[in-house]
Amino acid sequence: MKPWLQRLLNLARRKRWEQEMAEEMRHHLEQQTQLNREGGMEESEARWAAQRQFGHVAGIQERARDARFPGWWDAFSRDVRLGVRALGRNPGFTLVVVLTLAIGVGANTAMFSIVNAVLLRPLPFPEADRLVMVWTEHRQTGGHRQTSGYLNFTDWKKAASSFADRAAY
Repeated sequence: MKPWLQRLLNLARRKRWEQEMAEEMRHHLEQQTQLNREGGMEESEARWAAQRQFGHVAGIQERARDARFPGWWDAFSRDVRLGVRALGRNPGFTLVVVLTLAIGVGANTAMFSIVNAVLLRPLPFPEADRLVMVWTEHRQTGGHRQTSGYLNFTDWKKAASSFADRAAY
């Protein structure tokens, strides 16, 4: 399983994992207490010795929790909850934020769609690298290139034999 997917599943199962960890720690303490009692200690002394041998339970749980769950997740989830509560207290501001985000996401989606269609995807023609564009230069406009009219296109289409095909837009 991919590591990021495992982490996501860990976050979803966190409560169950915490319960299992506490249960396992309790089991180890009880085992050590039983061994101490079998060694001749009284119940309270055996439990106290088991706790000393095992170590600080809360510290062990915290280290295990940090190893299993990324620390930034707790901070992130706290920030999200705080943000949601703050937005809930100011409905006018929330409306402005939501509309701003919607417009921003919509504008970015539209721009990406245009860039993807025009620049990133290849043209929908076979051998698109052999396409050429023909235009005219008019002296009246200072030599600026302009697309030609339909009649010029039909004249070129009849006269030019070096092109496989012709199209106008």
